[in-house]
Amino acid sequence: MRTYPRARITGLDASVGMLDLARKKRELTGVRFLQGDAMDPAAYGASGPFDGILMAYGIRNMPDPDLCLRRLLPLLKPGGVVCFHEYSVRDSLRAHLVWNAVCLGIIIPAGLVTSPGSNIYRYLRRSVNAFDGAAAFQRRLQAAGFCDTQSATMDGWQEGIVHTFLARRPA
Repeated sequence: MRTYPRARITGLDASVGMLDLARKKRELTGVRFLQGDAMDPAAYGASGPFDGILMAYGIRNMPDPDLCLRRLLPLLKPGGVVCFHEYSVRDSLRAHLVWNAVCLGIIIPAGLVTSPGSNIYRYLRRSVNAFDGAAAFQRRLQAAGFCDTQSATMDGWQEGIVHTFLARRPA
């Protein structure tokens, strides 16, 4: 908000708890928060048109990612950018092996200690393994009507595991 003081920012989340935490952050003063389902943001008041849309670690959890993408496209201004920050390991045997080793050796055991009885960390492992490879997700974006798709991966141990995907709504 400091860099772009006139920017209008809308945050959408299905979780009341996450929204309550976000509203308490002083640096997010002025952000409009909506409780709703990312499968149909417009139905919950996210009407756009937006210069950009960011979804982090969410598209792989959508029951119908293609429908979600088709509903996001008209929320962007022509030329607007969509950004997905997401796990994607299917294109790389190394990334797949590292991801599963980290899950089985660290994430799931730590989850058993911190959240006994929860399956969320096992779900995380399964959902990442089942999600599109980077190339397939870029094709999915193009099929939904986006153009100029590109992706970059994180570095370090997350290389090939965590990606940022960018695409534009045609002008």
